[in-house]
Amino acid sequence: MARTPGPKFIFILLLLAVLLACVCAAPGASGRGDSPSLHYDFNISSDKQPWCMVQGKMDEEKYLLYDCGNNKVISMNLLREEGKAIHSCEGELGTLSNMGNELKPLLADIKREKYADGAPLTLQVRMTCHGSTSGSLEFSLGGQRLLTFHSETEEYKADDSEGERLKKKWEKYDDLSKDFKMTLKGDCKELYKCWVHRKTELETTAALTTVPAPATTTPTIASAAPTKTTDGLETWAIILNVFVIFITLIII
Repeated sequence: MARTPGPKFIFILLLLAVLLACVCAAPGASGRGDSPSLHYDFNISSDKQPWCMVQGKMDEEKYLLYDCGNNKVISMNLLREEGKAIHSCEGELGTLSNMGNELKPLLADIKREKYADGAPLTLQVRMTCHGSTSGSLEFSLGGQRLLTFHSETEEYKADDSEGERLKKKWEKYDDLSKDFKMTLKGDCKELYKCWVHRKTELETTAALTTVPAPATTTPTIASAAPTKTTDGLETWAIILNVFVIFITLIII
């Protein structure tokens, strides 16, 4: 008569399944854990020149500083290859310049609501491109977020009473919401695809052209990271092997 697995045997199988799930979810077990990120930080000033500046970041690496008011690139340095200049993606500067022009009139609404005395201020806006057909805008003042706009919901979401006042006002601007939606779902998506492709291409080229260090060269600190990840995975493998052997013994 065949033996029926007891509660102890079932518990061990469940524990093994949990361990396998942990290994699969561990960072480095299957390449990059997070998808690439692309965002642009705008500073729209009411009292100084240049009135529009934007910082572009790919995976939190600064690659672009652009004067969107005067259409002037200050710096461009994403994964710069030695001896080769890195140019912006097609339509990128035009998209950023247009967004700056859309944001500039919004300063008047903020001044009327909160700074009626005409005090100078800088509107900070983060445009994030999520990679699919979506994106978002975060509007802040003095480092404090007021409200956000999401292309998926096509709605504003206020963070405080000041943001709520602006939300009600901006919801009346039908063209503004439409322009935000078109930029986030169209231009933003194309810029994301362009920079992810370009960065992958540059990283692949750099890896293929890197000359291995001589055997006598002292290893750099950067090389220690892969070793730690490998050791971690080996530890999990040992634990799993122990459980597999244990379960096999129970079955026998």
